Amino acid sequence: MADNIAFKSWLVTTKGLHKNTADDNSSRVNRVLKMIQLSREDTAIDIKYRLDKLEVFCALPPTVKSQLKHAAVLYLEWLITTTPST
Repeated sequence: MADNIAFKSWLVTTKGLHKNTADDNSSRVNRVLKMIQLSREDTAIDIKYRLDKLEVFCALPPTVKSQLKHAAVLYLEWLITTTPST
């Protein structure tokens, strides 16, 4: 992830997450980014659809899949709110 510290800070200040939870979400996003690319043009549905098409993702336990999807959606929200549109 390009700006890990800024993402964690945004999670703490904007979303009210505890620092440890922000760290966990950042790690989950890094895991997702190893599977798929994310851009500010994506929607939550796009992300979930692409992840669900991956064998490696489908093999994960349901709770892990849910956590990864949620972290990816938070990352997408962060991208949209902090990155100027082109």
